[in-house]
Parts: sequence; C-alpha cells; structure tokens
Amino acid sequence: MSRLARLSHDVSRAIPLLIAVTSIAGSVVAWRASVAAGRAADFDREATQQQLRREQIMAELRSDVSEDLRLFALYQSHQKAAVVLDRQATKTAARDPVLAEQTKAASQLEGSLARLLQTALIVQFPTAVDADGNATYDKEVALAYLVENERELPLLRPAELERHASREHDKTVELVGVGAVVVFALFFLTIGELARGRAVRAGLAILGGALLVAALTSFALIGP
Repeated sequence: MSRLARLSHDVSRAIPLLIAVTSIAGSVVAWRASVAAGRAADFDREATQQQLRREQIMAELRSDVSEDLRLFALYQSHQKAAVVLDRQATKTAARDPVLAEQTKAASQLEGSLARLLQTALIVQFPTAVDADGNATYDKEVALAYLVENERELPLLRPAELERHASREHDKTVELVGVGAVVVFALFFLTIGELARGRAVRAGLAILGGALLVAALTSFALIGP
C-alpha cells in the first residue's frame, strides 16, 4: 500500500472519532451560546429596571423643585407685600399714626408669612436680595444639589449594564457563528462516513476536520 493510500485509510478511520469530537464541541458551543444569551437578557432586564428607577427618582426630585418654586412664588409675594406695606406705614406715620400702625402690623404679618414659607422650602433657603424684597431661586442649582445628595442614584448604572448586555449579545452572535461552522463540519464528516470511495472519505474527513479546528480556534478566541 502506497503512502498516500495508507494516509487516506488512516484519515478515513478517524472519521468516527472526529464525528464524536464535533458532536461534543457542538453541544458545548450551543451551551455557551445559551448562557451568553441568558446573561444578555439578564443585563437587559436589570438595565431597564435601573433606568426606570432612575427616571422615577429624577421625577421625584424635579417634583421637589417644582414644589419649592410654588412655595417660593408665595414667599416672594409676601416678602414684597411686607416691603410695600412698611414703606406705606413710614409715609403715613406723620399724618395718620393709627393707619400707619395698622399698616405696620400688616407689614409684619406679611413678613412673618414670608419667613414661614421660607423655612418650608425643601431645597434652597432664599433671602431678599434687594430693597424691594426681590429674591432668586435657581432651579438648576436646586436640582443639582438634590441629585448630588441622592444616595440611590450613584448605585444605578443602567449605561454600564447596557454595555455588558451588548457584549453578551455580540458573544451570542459569535458563538452562533461558531456553532454553524461546527454543523458544517459535522455534515461533511457524516457524508464522509457514508461515502464509499476511500479518497472521497479522506477528502471529506480533512474538510470536516479543518472546519472543526477553525471552530475550536474561534471558540477559544471568544473566551468565557
């Protein structure tokens, strides 16, 4: 028997072993693809939950700022009214002391209401900035302060989870591709097992074996 004939004979005899190895490899690749798909789904679900929770927290914080703005508007009106009444009391003090006293009392009442509303504000504590009683409330600064001091927000990282999910989705696609190569390898090896010609059997065995090696190499490069 020539060397080529002996090689063809040996390759042909290796087909059952190659089929067994290919079948096992296919099962492992399918299992890893299933695991990667499951992990991707878990990351997707957790990312969605965290994103929804983040949006809920931000909505609550914005609601706090909106409530502050409502109270601030009331505070501002009472503060200005206190200034106006105080000025009126000063103007009428000489010609009508009684009216001036009543106006002064009304001014003090408005000032007390303004201070009460001032303490009721959730985020900022505005103070009068000019002689007319005008004050400011920066809603962007207020919201930034609430976000900075919100303990749960730093624990929510939906973007990071989405990146993990994307990697697992990519890995799933790659493993499905490897699985397809394994299927082709098994197909050619099975045809080789059923073929009668020794040269044909050897050729199909070599082709199937090459595909199997390529699949195993790709599987190793994909990693765990």
